Amino acid sequence: MLLEQKRYKFETSICDNLFILKKTMGFFYALIYVSELIDMKNKGFCSAVLIIVLIFSLTGCSLETERDLVRVPENTYQETGRAMSYVQRGDVAIGIEEELQLKNYKETKYGFVATRMDASLDEDLVFDQLYVNVGDTVKKGELLLKLRSEHLDNDIEKYTEQKEKAQIRLNHLRNRSAIDENEDNSYEINNCLDEIQVAEGYLQELEEERAALSIYAKEDGEVIYVSDSALSGLLTNTKHLVTIGSGDDTYYVETKNTVTLKEGDLASVTNAVVKYDARVEKIERSSDGTSITFKLVNTGQDRTIVRGLKAVVAEEVRKDVLYVTERCIKEKDGRYFAFMLDEHGARIAKEVHTDGVLGGYVIIKDGLNEGDEVIQN
Repeated sequence: MLLEQKRYKFETSICDNLFILKKTMGFFYALIYVSELIDMKNKGFCSAVLIIVLIFSLTGCSLETERDLVRVPENTYQETGRAMSYVQRGDVAIGIEEELQLKNYKETKYGFVATRMDASLDEDLVFDQLYVNVGDTVKKGELLLKLRSEHLDNDIEKYTEQKEKAQIRLNHLRNRSAIDENEDNSYEINNCLDEIQVAEGYLQELEEERAALSIYAKEDGEVIYVSDSALSGLLTNTKHLVTIGSGDDTYYVETKNTVTLKEGDLASVTNAVVKYDARVEKIERSSDGTSITFKLVNTGQDRTIVRGLKAVVAEEVRKDVLYVTERCIKEKDGRYFAFMLDEHGARIAKEVHTDGVLGGYVIIKDGLNEGDEVIQN
């Protein structure tokens, strides 16, 4: 048993060494190594033969030739699959965008500010009803929302009842005087009239305050904001509940650039979400610059209020310049570089001096020549 274990270890060691030698030195050297083993271990001859046969079976019983080996390319730095651009000379033009402003537009905030000296009115305000939401179009005088005050309601009820009772007594006294001309009820009648007058005074003030809790639109417009407080019905802040944007959808822009548009032209106006056509209504030039008035067309709405719209209103042109796409120039520590391939295909960096960026192109002062092929970063 011990002898078999030693022979097994010996054969395993030979197998491992042969595998390594075959991979590193080739089959020829492995054969020499086996011959030496045969001389050293005659008894292991059969085992050695079996190992050689095993190696041939694992490798498909064929010898590798130089033609079968994978060659490493001579140029290990050759760049493949890179996008390239050519340095060009010519005119570079770019459209200049300006942001449009609404010309006749304003925003009105609606909320409630207590007019009573009684501070308790603010404390018991509750939400009654919201009649609008963001995006709704409203007309002047349209009800937006209503608040309610229990304290105010109680006072109105109190003085209304007081007035009604005084009126009933007054009517009764006047009837008695009409029946009996000798009965003098003037004092009581005057008291009733005083009570009615006082009650009516209070009621007028209270009704004005209750009317203030019903908020109406002051002019035509569009709801652009409703507070979370109004939406939830929890009036944590009553001073700003609704905002209405009003005015027409005439837009304008002022620029000091040379305008390429003409009156009557259609321009494309966009923001991050929408795109519209706008007609150039008017162009006014002065020493301070140029003012352009736009009107949106084909929006499907009577009035379209959109913020953040931009339009190309002018064009900047650089004539007869050397340029390359912006993706070909890399900046590091205030210096600019372009990457090219040398005659061996290796990537090299070349410092360039630039003269600004225009429309996605870098203007080259020196460092590159027309026709140079540059790697895109």
